[in-house]
Amino acid sequence: MKHRVVIAALLIAACRPAAPTLAPCSNAQQCPGEVCLGTLGAALCRPLTCADGRANGFETDVDCGGPHCPACAAQKVCLADGDCASGQCTVNHCDAVSCSDGVQNQRETDVDCGGGSCPRCPAGLRCGLSADCADGACVGGVCAAPSCTDNQRNGLETDVDCGGGCAPCGPGGQCVVNADCGSGACVDGHCGDLCGPPLLACSGAWATASIRRASSSSGDTFKP
Repeated sequence: MKHRVVIAALLIAACRPAAPTLAPCSNAQQCPGEVCLGTLGAALCRPLTCADGRANGFETDVDCGGPHCPACAAQKVCLADGDCASGQCTVNHCDAVSCSDGVQNQRETDVDCGGGSCPRCPAGLRCGLSADCADGACVGGVCAAPSCTDNQRNGLETDVDCGGGCAPCGPGGQCVVNADCGSGACVDGHCGDLCGPPLLACSGAWATASIRRASSSSGDTFKP
């Protein structure tokens, strides 16, 4: 039984990674499988890492690329697309990332869209937030087509979920034509009551930049 314990201990020790030699060195050849780091006369052999300032191990450039280190920035040396932050390796150099490179990179939520820095994604593409979507609706991680109940002003709507083919808008809602309004009256781009000149007694809560309105107990009075 004692012999079995000794043999097991020896096997475990053999399977453990070798400790750093920390042997003095003056060049990389003196550190097989490691890197020689330090000032002249005080350098030591140390394990390879992704932060040792050397292109070694499986790295394709200094401290980047390969299966173990971070992806490389633009113009760094690469062997495959996976070595590059942009996801594109062309003639052994990483391409710069862009919103038109045909690859999902940067903060994009889908290929060349979303993420804040690229155009918003059309319906059917992946999203993280409603702001990633052209129609302002991210449902279950996918940009949804515009609807009349998504609490967004999108599609042909003239205001949020009304007008332009959806239900008519109430007083004060934005409009383009009379049919956009429940009142049947689109005046100065907002739903309200039709009033002839000089527009002195229109009801409703809407207003425009070109006409200033002062409210009084007797109704709304326009000031030119």
